[in-house]
Amino acid sequence: MKAILLAAGIGSRLRPLTERTPKCLVPLNGVPLIDYWLRNFERHGVTEVLVNGFHLADQVKEHLDQARERFELDLRFVREPTLRGTGGTVRDQFDFVRDEECFLLCHADNFSSLDLTAFRRFHDARRSVLSLALFRSETPERCGIVNRIDSDGCITEFVEKPKHPDSNLASAAIFLIAPSVVADLPADRKVDFSRELLPRYQGLMYGYEMSGFNIDVGTPADYERAKRVALDYAPTEVNRLDSKLLEKSMSGER
Repeated sequence: MKAILLAAGIGSRLRPLTERTPKCLVPLNGVPLIDYWLRNFERHGVTEVLVNGFHLADQVKEHLDQARERFELDLRFVREPTLRGTGGTVRDQFDFVRDEECFLLCHADNFSSLDLTAFRRFHDARRSVLSLALFRSETPERCGIVNRIDSDGCITEFVEKPKHPDSNLASAAIFLIAPSVVADLPADRKVDFSRELLPRYQGLMYGYEMSGFNIDVGTPADYERAKRVALDYAPTEVNRLDSKLLEKSMSGER
């Protein structure tokens, strides 16, 4: 299975940390955030990963060049000249996934314990073309929210960041997608995946409620929470950077 891992974000809410360090490389328990994703991909049978970059893209590319020696993954890096939005990036990279039954789409600035194998089983059992991992959010107004879902997991009402949420069942921004879903996305502009595509699939897409945690490492408070959670999250299973590499990543040195 292939995965597209989105890592182009500027991380403005995490400044000044992200002025020198891409958000996907901020350390959790001595490990860059993106490495948790790479280890989880490797553990659950993902073989090829495409990572996009924009903000501090050279650092992201350099990290992936080093990661090829530590992970049994085919890692590819694509530098974007402008931010394309979630949907725009996926449409741009359609050739990477065109021949797949489905592919994973994930955000590298999330910290998640999702069992990708269980998620894929759920997706395949329903012959779904689009499946969302879901979690219970303490701040549903900041998330895409599933207002209605049937007993088999079919999502019949989805609202992006509602001011007054009717539910706290939120999108974890982790998707399994059939290539046909993105084939017709416009190629000439940014595309907001959650606002433009997901509403079109109400009644056709499925939601898998995950156990464990899913943290959007987007604010200082959430970053501190993620660091606390990482202390208990199987750190020995993730390759650590040595202290010199970690200092280099944090300082932005080349």
